[in-house]
Amino acid sequence: KMYTVNDMSDLVKRIQIRNVLELAYTYHKKGEISLANKCFLKESTLSQHEDAMFLDLLDEENLKKSIVECIVNATIKSFDDVFNPIFYENLSPKLEADHLKYFDFEPFYEVIVSAFTGLKPIHEGGIKLYHLGSGIGTAIFGACMIADLETAVGIEISEHKYNISLRAKEK
Repeated sequence: KMYTVNDMSDLVKRIQIRNVLELAYTYHKKGEISLANKCFLKESTLSQHEDAMFLDLLDEENLKKSIVECIVNATIKSFDDVFNPIFYENLSPKLEADHLKYFDFEPFYEVIVSAFTGLKPIHEGGIKLYHLGSGIGTAIFGACMIADLETAVGIEISEHKYNISLRAKEK
């Protein structure tokens, strides 16, 4: 039988929620996940999403991988909530759907986490990210959801793509 969150008793749910929130706090405090990642894990847990509710907290070997998977799924949902409507509103001969939605979030997550792991800000102001040829802003948006950045700037020459990115920013 496949178990769901509904099959869990209220006490088991409360214990799992408490434990995952405590784990998110600890991972963030140790610098293993960003503040944004902590928030996505917290959101998944409080909304009792299956990924968070069935994290095996005793399986230390696979726990980090499971947490990253949970965070990536929550991040992708937020990403899609912002960009999917924009992708389909802006189909035109100039900008086809395949061209707009080339962004694959999971590999991007791994690259950004690897790039920023252990990175210390050059000065007190924090980490700044500049993206030349940022298109409609998917990579900038994604990086902000993954890493603790002080500044993230996208630079795009195409006026059409720039205008689409402004719509995403509003959301």
